[in-house]
Amino acid sequence: MTGQNEFTGRISATVGCALQLRYFMRYEQANAKTEYLPHAHAWGQVIFVTRHVLEMNVEGERLLTPATISV
Repeated sequence: MTGQNEFTGRISATVGCALQLRYFMRYEQANAKTEYLPHAHAWGQVIFVTRHVLEMNVEGERLLTPATISV
């Protein structure tokens, strides 16, 4: 299952200052051992898994994160 939603919201960074942000939420159900080609984004990215463990290689470092901990 894959889907994507777009949102616009405000975040108050400091008193009297609000940032207008546009962000996307994309969800995807992937099988174990799924691999993605190396890639980069011009924007920030947060990855969150709901089950099992996420393994990533970032700049030569192997990262493991359990479910419910975002990267």
